[in-house]
Amino acid sequence: MTEQSPPSMVWCRIHRRWERADDLIDFPCSDTFLDGYHELGLTPRKSPRYYAKSAPAQAEIDELLQRISELERENALLKEALGKTTKGKKDRKATRPPTIDL
Repeated sequence: MTEQSPPSMVWCRIHRRWERADDLIDFPCSDTFLDGYHELGLTPRKSPRYYAKSAPAQAEIDELLQRISELERENALLKEALGKTTKGKKDRKATRPPTIDL
């Protein structure tokens, strides 16, 4: 081949195409095996089903992100309330806001 190799790609003589150098799975396999090989780090490819499997995880992530933003708002309100109570009391040592057990 006279053309330049794309970065991190190797020419496959069997398939006659450029393939990723880090893809150790160069044979057809089912989605289940492809996902298993991906989790083992043998291939960067994932099956379309792999992304569908992640939908419940994405819902949980969205829920956690919403809870984090709620806690950030609550934290800002607590800081604001603490700032109002300590204004005018410059001699007073800085105190930590109370912890909230969840």
